[in-house]
Amino acid sequence: MKQAVLYQTGSSNSFKIQKMQPPELKKDHILVKVDHAGVAFADVMMRHGKYPGAPKLPFAPGYDICGIVQKVGDSVTGISVGDKVIALTRFGGYSQLAVVHYKRAVKVSQNINSAEAAALVLNYISAYQMLSKYKNLKTGNKILIHSAAGGVGTAAAQIGSFWGLKVYGTCSTKKKSIVEQCGGIPIDYTKNDFVPVLRDLEPDGFDIILDPIGGRHWLRSKSLLNRTGILIGYGFFSMFNKDKVVSGLTESVKLILSLIFKSGLPGGKKFKLYSINPNNHKEIQDSLKNILEMYLNRKIKPVIYKIYNLEDVSKAHFDLANSISYGKIILNCNNCQ
Repeated sequence: MKQAVLYQTGSSNSFKIQKMQPPELKKDHILVKVDHAGVAFADVMMRHGKYPGAPKLPFAPGYDICGIVQKVGDSVTGISVGDKVIALTRFGGYSQLAVVHYKRAVKVSQNINSAEAAALVLNYISAYQMLSKYKNLKTGNKILIHSAAGGVGTAAAQIGSFWGLKVYGTCSTKKKSIVEQCGGIPIDYTKNDFVPVLRDLEPDGFDIILDPIGGRHWLRSKSLLNRTGILIGYGFFSMFNKDKVVSGLTESVKLILSLIFKSGLPGGKKFKLYSINPNNHKEIQDSLKNILEMYLNRKIKPVIYKIYNLEDVSKAHFDLANSISYGKIILNCNNCQ
């Protein structure tokens, strides 16, 4: 099999397409022939050596996949050889073959579009959980999504719009139409400061804000919450300037601790730091099943920027890290020669 392997941290050209031995199959894992794999900002962080818990080099990133089961471990139930699945791999998805715990996989129809199915996993789980775990949202509630034309942003805008929420999303000028297509009201951060613009539009404040930027951007977002609102931080984009690391995690950690502390004070505006928990198998399964239901009922549809062949993973990473892309980037792992 072939894999897109990182042997060193650094630029998007750090990948090498290598012939590798098929991964070892544990008793509670399945071996999947990968049709399509998703590319995520978490993978960019891995490439720069900034993603907590990433394996030691060399390794293949790749958080989410869609493919056909080739083998099953002795303890696997409910999934058989030949089944088509979507799965949260976390690592190892940039590959023709991948192993994943069977409880992080869900069976799908053989007829489902594999590229769209792969795009439903990481981004939509993240968006779904952030919008459902921390606050009981109701029709008409107001939400603000930063980086709303990105993978998680488009997912959250679609889900929020389907749930009857009033969705605002910050984006650049050229990506305003993407936000509108997903049911959101675009706020062009390149032309205006989003804080005064949104204060004028929604003087009573927001019920929930999703912010992947990090740093002091979270403080500006927090100022737009209403009395019972909640800010959810789920990324550290501010650590990067395009595809270069410009700051470490130390300052972000200090700010997170401060926000969490103030959140617990009487009258303090609420803050949660979100990250997907790959070991909460029930939560992953439940989220994926609800997402699939929305997708099959045509309430959501992944926004796919482009599908690259596995050999073109460096170009895919360049486009994502330099904010050229929108929505989700997908790798076709079948066409690797």
